[in-house]
Amino acid sequence: SHDRRVNFIQIGANDGLRSDPIRELIVRDFWQGVLIEPLPNVFSLLQHNYRHISPKRLTFVNAAITDGGDQNLTFWTYRSSFLKSLPLELRLDLLRKSSFSREHLERTLPKEYRGEEVFHAIQVPCLTLGEVIQQHWCAEPIDLIVIDAEGHEASIIPNIDFESIHPEVIFFESHNLREQKESIFELLRSHQYELTEIEGNAAAVRCD
Repeated sequence: SHDRRVNFIQIGANDGLRSDPIRELIVRDFWQGVLIEPLPNVFSLLQHNYRHISPKRLTFVNAAITDGGDQNLTFWTYRSSFLKSLPLELRLDLLRKSSFSREHLERTLPKEYRGEEVFHAIQVPCLTLGEVIQQHWCAEPIDLIVIDAEGHEASIIPNIDFESIHPEVIFFESHNLREQKESIFELLRSHQYELTEIEGNAAAVRCD
């Protein structure tokens, strides 16, 4: 509908391939934007899976998005010995569930692996969304923000500076918001967004 490239920021881009809601559009329609992924090994896969795209179109940032105040934070993922014992697709799926919350990983771990010592804490660099935009983005408007942060959406969305950026769409996982879901939805409605839920995700579309 724009008849031009869409400018996007993707928070929690993972490997840029599996279960990715915008990869096809990035490749097919020459979208340009910033892809953010905190896990170093997954970040390498992300860069590899977009290696055929012009670097002028895509910027890669190896960091976690937080509300500020910390340069590094503890991020929970899985022990490499445990991951190596799994089939490739399950291994990559579990890496997508890595989170600031160990409890979140415990909830999403398949039942047959619960009780095992499988978790591993690492330190990841942190940036605010504002810092990412300041350091890695040009002055063009941002049309779309995609967030897949395994429950951390409730910290990221309230820290979007709606006075300085006005994304037309914010697409995010809503099924992990739990008791914070309604307050996040109300915040977005107060900024003139209409909400539609789609299979555990939500699309907030600006209606002004």
